Amino acid sequence: MSNLSQTIQALGLSENESKIYLALIELGVTNIAKVSQKADVKRTSCYIILETMIQKGIVNKTVVKGKQQYIAQEPEKLLRLSEEKLESLKKSMPVLKSMFNLSETKPRIQYYEGRQGYINICDDSVKRSDKEILFIGNLANLEEVITYDYDNEVYIPARLAAGKTIRIAALETPEMKNFRENDDKNLRTTRFLPEQFKFDASMLIYGDTIGIISSEKELMGLIIDSKPIAQMARSMFELIWPLAA
Repeated sequence: MSNLSQTIQALGLSENESKIYLALIELGVTNIAKVSQKADVKRTSCYIILETMIQKGIVNKTVVKGKQQYIAQEPEKLLRLSEEKLESLKKSMPVLKSMFNLSETKPRIQYYEGRQGYINICDDSVKRSDKEILFIGNLANLEEVITYDYDNEVYIPARLAAGKTIRIAALETPEMKNFRENDDKNLRTTRFLPEQFKFDASMLIYGDTIGIISSEKELMGLIIDSKPIAQMARSMFELIWPLAA
């Protein structure tokens, strides 16, 4: 398939429609037999496809010396066809958004895998949080996957640029002690959980959303958009926060 044919298909035409349109452009005013041969599309199919293309406004039908002929409309018609589709989509956006918007009775759950999935969850916490993000879990374990470079060069700068603070209740490690030393300049408050807290997973709480990140071994995560679940997770965090030091 030619690049030109692929481009035309990207505007909403089928493979056979694009082949027929390109054939018509080369042939000019022509009959069904020549279109079929040039486009390599069965003659019986050509009749049906050409009628569809006429309805779309990209092909015209005429009569020359008593015989039915076809001619392609100017290529600008393809652009207009694409613009009409885009305009139709824009008009449908309010309905699509209302379908996308969450209801309290139907939370939206997104599943992620791998390192990039973890990064997507972290990025989402900056993009869709209010003024504060809450984190509880094994941050040292998480940073082994997303890397300290991502945290220092991407996540923290993005969060600071958005003016969003973060409270972290994490397991204590030597790395985390060094991490806490930079809290003030990074709009961050880090506390360490009591020793009896032992787990590999982590959770981010932001807005009406929670992001759950599993272990370095499992490499799976979830984003759950649900106001009641986020409220419960936030309440649990606030119960644990005074226990951390």
